[in-house]
Formats: sequence, structure tokens, C-alpha cells
Amino acid sequence: MIAKAHRAWWAAYWQRAYVCVDDAALEKWWYTSLYLCASTIEPDYQSPGLQGVWIKENVPAWCGDYHTNVNLQSVYWGLYAANRVDFLEPFVHLLHDMAPRCRQDTRGYYGMRGIRFPHAGGIDGGELTTGPWSLLGISVGGSGWRPDSLAAEGANRWAISRNGRAASICCTGRQSAVSSR
Repeated sequence: MIAKAHRAWWAAYWQRAYVCVDDAALEKWWYTSLYLCASTIEPDYQSPGLQGVWIKENVPAWCGDYHTNVNLQSVYWGLYAANRVDFLEPFVHLLHDMAPRCRQDTRGYYGMRGIRFPHAGGIDGGELTTGPWSLLGISVGGSGWRPDSLAAEGANRWAISRNGRAASICCTGRQSAVSSR
């Protein structure tokens, strides 16, 4: 029963969007990226940290934290074009849950309203940057990358995509072969 449900989930996942290009390496990279996405992110669960599910030790070199700059955002960028906007949900919730602490820290450190997301933060939004990297702890960090705009864009695209149609980008003559993946 579990194996059947697992196979059905993957079949539906691959049907949501597909691509075929004349460059086999590029096409393989696209599908590999989607596989990694599905292996790392799941709606209604916690957003992966800096090293996703591939942390090999209890205390990884980068702490398994949340770098709110391009390091964290890049995990989610391809989801728009791949018709997987619902996979943005963990990122949106992460930012939402971090926001109260980030606003408090911004007010306390900078003496102003607004929100500054940590360069390297914990799940609660607290800055984790220490030691030789401590200057990063006072940088604009991820706020310069505007994670809120990425989340807003994801919410907008999700609202538009609710009709359930799969996005498809395919070259002529190969559509049926690609859509059967």
C-alpha cells in the first residue's frame, strides 16, 4: 500500500511540468533539480536549512542554519517555472515565523522600525553568526535579497496557478515522450 501511494505521488509530481531541450545535459540537470527539490522540500513541513537533508554530521561546519540570502532562496527559485509553487509554503512559513524576532532585533540594534533577516539565523530568527564571522551578524544579510518579495511573488503565483493545469515547455515532436516521465 505504501509503495503504491509512493509511486502514485511521484507519477503525479512528474506530470506537473516538464521540459525538453536540445541539450541533454541541461535537461538532465533540470530533472535532477526537481528530484532534489522533492527529496528536500515538502509543503506543510519545515524549510530545509543551508545543507538540506544531506548533513552528514551532528554539528555541520555551517551549522545547518538558515542563511536568508541567496543560499536559502536559491532552493526555491525554480519552483515557479516548474509548476510547484505549493512547495514555497515552507519558505513562506519560515519567514513568517522568523519575523517577530527579526523585527525586535532590528528595533533593538538599529533603533528603527522594519525587519532585518539574519545572515545566518535560527528557526526563531535569531542571529547565529559568531566568531570570525561576527561582522556578518550586523550586515543587512538576507534582507538585501528581499526574501519577503520572493515569498510575496510565490503567493501571487500560487493564487494564479490554482487552476491545477501543469506548465509545459516542450519542443515539437517530443511532447508525448517527455510527458510520460
